Amino acid sequence: MLQKLRSSRVPHLLIAALLIAPSIGAQSDEQPATSDVAEELEVRLVQLPITARDRQGNPVTDLTAQELKVKLRGTEKKIAFLEPLAPVADNRPLPKTRLRVDAPGSWQPEAESQEATAGKSRYFVVFADMENDWKLGRPDALAQALKFVEETLQPTDRFAVISYDGELRLEAPFTNHGPTILAAIEKAYSRSTGRYLDLTRRILNLVEQMTLCQTGESSFVAEFDEICIKDTAVAYSDMVRPRADGFVKALDGAVQYLSGVEGRKTILALSHGFAVEPESDIIGAARAVYGNSTDMVQWLMGVLLGDGVRPDLDRLINEAISSGVAIHFIDRNPVPNVAQSARSAAAFQPTGERPVAGAHAAAQADIEEVASSTGGVLVKTLDVYEGLSRAMDLERGAYMLGYYLDQYVSPAKLGKAKVSSTRGKVKIAHRRGAYAEPGSSVGDDRVNSAIIIGDATPLEGEGREGLFVPFHILAEPRDIGYEPIKDQVASTFSMHVRLSTADGRELRDSYHLIQHSYPLELWESTEIEPIIFGGWVELPPGDYRLRAYIRNPKKNREGVAETAIRVPGA
Repeated sequence: MLQKLRSSRVPHLLIAALLIAPSIGAQSDEQPATSDVAEELEVRLVQLPITARDRQGNPVTDLTAQELKVKLRGTEKKIAFLEPLAPVADNRPLPKTRLRVDAPGSWQPEAESQEATAGKSRYFVVFADMENDWKLGRPDALAQALKFVEETLQPTDRFAVISYDGELRLEAPFTNHGPTILAAIEKAYSRSTGRYLDLTRRILNLVEQMTLCQTGESSFVAEFDEICIKDTAVAYSDMVRPRADGFVKALDGAVQYLSGVEGRKTILALSHGFAVEPESDIIGAARAVYGNSTDMVQWLMGVLLGDGVRPDLDRLINEAISSGVAIHFIDRNPVPNVAQSARSAAAFQPTGERPVAGAHAAAQADIEEVASSTGGVLVKTLDVYEGLSRAMDLERGAYMLGYYLDQYVSPAKLGKAKVSSTRGKVKIAHRRGAYAEPGSSVGDDRVNSAIIIGDATPLEGEGREGLFVPFHILAEPRDIGYEPIKDQVASTFSMHVRLSTADGRELRDSYHLIQHSYPLELWESTEIEPIIFGGWVELPPGDYRLRAYIRNPKKNREGVAETAIRVPGA
């Protein structure tokens, strides 16, 4: 589990002053001349990640801003720009820099990318669901996943690996270091669980239990014991619902981990998923034994009436959409080919029902809903390399769209924007946009924060030119969004710290998912202390920008602190 943080003991009034004061060491921008116009219209720029595909699902890579329309609240908005998100090679050398942030929730391997790029970073989470993965052929699947990383990893790509085998584990946080990513995927595939029956055996057992409830036949229609059927249905629901709940919570954990990132966010889920509602399994098994009786189905629906984990899946989808997370599923689980044993033939043949295939399709239908709703796809293939390549290929149709607003709209309501293309046969998928400039969020949505630069010192070591620059990141806790839990208030939020050149070329970043709590008694006091994180950068001569993005997606809270740093030459 992530550790708790202790708040630094800094006087509250001092922190309030720091949060609104310019950062020490920052290069202040020149103020514009005073306007003679009596009333000025404040314009805000919104950035919205979109994906363009044709009717066959292939990426559209040559879209232009003139071919797009953006509407919000029924009003068309002016488009500022459209930029492809695919990496663009750049031969300019990157300065040698280092960044360290002292915060929990991350691990930073000693690895640096030597290849310069002009593209924006893309963030991928490989969600390796070993709990619901087909056990046959796993060595081949692992080899295919490793081949994909080895052949496609770009300098702009940041990969994290999360595994699920009944327990969610972060095998590796975001990194561009190929060996680290490969080792994490190998570790994920080494995990397995034998606690549950596979789908085929589970459904065959259910059919067998349904058969035991038969009491006889009347007019060639099988009769059944209602109490026996009800007990069988309830027992099956009690067995599978925890597994469905676990799958949804695990996927939600991956979404939560990724949602605070600033940039293009994608989950590559290696998973068949798990049907969130057991009703389809139970009704399919009952039909296989007792026929397609409307009365039977209606009676079973009454017995099984309940939401299950469907509301949780709906919330997960909404969180992914609002956070701009696309989820692709690569499902290598084939439709089960049930051998026609006496047991299965007796159950399946009289009615033509195929409950095993139906249960397989139900799980796929749920993950396909998640994928299509978030701008992803479901790829059904036995070849994991092919599936991952197909999902990544669709990323070639990804763009960053910028448009203007002439009045403030809360970040949550930015998701109501509609984007369409005037080019025929082009489908635009998108999630929620975000304000491009720090501090554009106002009121209850904004997390007040600041970066304070300390005293810089020359780099030590022969031939090293530049400065060691310490800093502190400060954030007002009451802006982040805490919830009472017994005798505490707690919050889970993210912090993404990014170092870039003055012209916007990304150099280093550090991402942290943080669990933080206060004693309730302290929280209810009038003077609550801020959250403070320390860190440092090592920089050669040049101009740089340091930004810290702080987000709590579940509370729709976000804030950005930034400062400029100049390192003079010799």
